[in-house]
Amino acid sequence: TEGFTITTDFVPQEELIAYINKEKVDALLVRSATKVRKDLIDACPNLKFIARGGVGMDNIDVTYAKGKAVLGMVEGWLGEETFRRGVHDYLRAHAWGVAVGPDLWRALGAASGRDVAAVLPGFLDQPGVPLVSVEPLGAARLRVTQRRYATAGVEMPPLAWKIPVRLRVGGGGTTATVGFLLEGPSTEVEVPGLETIDWVMPNADAAGYYRWRVPPALFATLSARAGEALTVRERLALLGNASALLSAGELAADDYLELLGRFGGDPDPAVAGAVVEHLDRVKEPLGERASPAAWAGFR
Repeated sequence: TEGFTITTDFVPQEELIAYINKEKVDALLVRSATKVRKDLIDACPNLKFIARGGVGMDNIDVTYAKGKAVLGMVEGWLGEETFRRGVHDYLRAHAWGVAVGPDLWRALGAASGRDVAAVLPGFLDQPGVPLVSVEPLGAARLRVTQRRYATAGVEMPPLAWKIPVRLRVGGGGTTATVGFLLEGPSTEVEVPGLETIDWVMPNADAAGYYRWRVPPALFATLSARAGEALTVRERLALLGNASALLSAGELAADDYLELLGRFGGDPDPAVAGAVVEHLDRVKEPLGERASPAAWAGFR
């Protein structure tokens, strides 16, 4: 293997959290005896993915992992203090009692004045993930649309979400962040404080539970300015999103490889390491068979 190390040590369940954090484990492949629950997911923030060898996916708390990500998106939409106040109100109201998810949604809605209860069921009760598309309309206006994300060649029944969207937008040397709720198939938004739009990061702070796309020209500009305009978390999310767009047929392979080449010199080791991981995933379908020497030189 190149660019990463595979460890096959046996680690007892009770020592797994300490081992993962000490060794800075990025990926965990478990067998039937290992349980991956809430405590481990929360305690090991460095984990990028969890996989199961053979049967027994029930040993991985996929529902909790998704729920945590969706609540993180809602926290970004409401604001940290408002979200915390809603959680405190919820805990006080149901102390020593029984509560269900909608009780929390209502508490968050009461604290924020927003219809949280209309947002969360779409993410928690239906499958799939939305694909949010952003395109410029001239001056400082954008059109934002949604549809269900699917990999290329896969037919999926259409679904809709109420999506808390946060855009980071740059133009004329100024940057602005715009947040809104995308409630229907499409909406238009105006970016205050900007006269022109040079680039758009459709998932500000990488907090949204959705895939996204922008027109090729905007994507190229965003990629070129990512080092100065985006945080490390956002740059990592950009790479992951680009991989998903490649799988969906929404991004050309040459544009994807150009993006990886641009990010290869990123000063943050997490971003540079992610580039190597992405290259390893696509080296066979994108060219190593045809030209091993050229691929090795690019890598």
